[in-house]
Amino acid sequence: MRGYVKIKVYGYSPERFLNLCSSRQILIWDLKNTGDAYEMYMSVKGFRELQPVVRKTKTRVQIVKRRGFPFFMHKYRKRKIFFAGIFLCAVFIYVLSLFIWDIRFVGNSVRTTEVLMDFMERNELHHGMWKSDIDCDKVEAALRNEFDDIIWASVEIKGTRLIVYVQESLKVEQGGENIGEEPTDLCTEKDGTVERMITRAGTPVVSVGSPVSAGAVLVQGRMEILGDDGSVVNYQYCAADADVYLRTAYNYQEQFSMTYTDKQYEKEKEQTYYIKTFSTRWDLDFFEKERKTPHEEIVEEKQLHLWNNFYLPFYFGDVTKKYYKNVEKVYTEEEAEALAQKKLKQFCDDLQKKGVQIVENNVTIQVDEKNCTSSGTVVVIEKTGKRQPTEVLEVQQEEMDEYNGAQP
Repeated sequence: MRGYVKIKVYGYSPERFLNLCSSRQILIWDLKNTGDAYEMYMSVKGFRELQPVVRKTKTRVQIVKRRGFPFFMHKYRKRKIFFAGIFLCAVFIYVLSLFIWDIRFVGNSVRTTEVLMDFMERNELHHGMWKSDIDCDKVEAALRNEFDDIIWASVEIKGTRLIVYVQESLKVEQGGENIGEEPTDLCTEKDGTVERMITRAGTPVVSVGSPVSAGAVLVQGRMEILGDDGSVVNYQYCAADADVYLRTAYNYQEQFSMTYTDKQYEKEKEQTYYIKTFSTRWDLDFFEKERKTPHEEIVEEKQLHLWNNFYLPFYFGDVTKKYYKNVEKVYTEEEAEALAQKKLKQFCDDLQKKGVQIVENNVTIQVDEKNCTSSGTVVVIEKTGKRQPTEVLEVQQEEMDEYNGAQP
């Protein structure tokens, strides 16, 4: 930025020239002896201090190279449009730095980026908005209020990026956590038979092997306090807490046609490019011939950025087109059964991901000329428990007085 020069020193006493430079603290570097002279690099400021040194040592100094911003400015001093362009470019980049051009989410797994982006749009938070219009504390509170599973959120602005950090929590509907202090009963959500249960708080209403229907109370959040004669004199309320596993069945029904459309792809692929500024896109496919053949497009887009956190509203993308023809085909009986088994396996895998234990598979597959039908039930053992407020019962005053009078 300050500029430097490469000089050549020769004459009566170049060694004394070097000693005087050292004593006057004139910085030199890359010193080389070329036989009859010395070559070295020196700052512009140091070069301006050489006149008394040259006069004392009776040496001569020749400039070999000039480098740096001052010489660049001097060389192009008459090119006003060039410097005006640099100035306007700097102003343009400064103006762009006042907006948000990239929104990123970190830590989300249950809530997808699309869901969170939809929330941001509904709250008027979008690409291209002023950074000064964003209240980070307000956005954090809105996220926690909107999504129950987001227990912590932090929003910060870095450069032209709005980065949202979230921490999600899996809710515990039954168990020792996140129960609350209000008295609640634990109810079942489905019909079935109680397979096993472990009660930690509350009064069990059912036992292992009991058949239950949807909505039935499994564990009450109310415990009876008995007097000496065995009568109920008071109640103690709590949030019922238990692990209850229910043997229940899922109805499974799946049907698909024996005829289907298969895509036969062509070997050749077409690749085109495009550029996008703000929300306007220009396709760079001037020489591409328009084809009416159906095709699939694979789009890859990259956003231009100057530094890690300085994103700009300019994009570059490429589009790969894969052309195909639709061909009508018919499943064989073996292919239809294999596809039906695959769909059933996917259904069972989805249940197991939710912690459901599969004990019986009573699904049958029937194939005819038109359709392949899978129907039946899948018997499982799964954890159940839905909370509802406990009914608060009133105790007769005379019973309470009699009970309190009997206390020592």
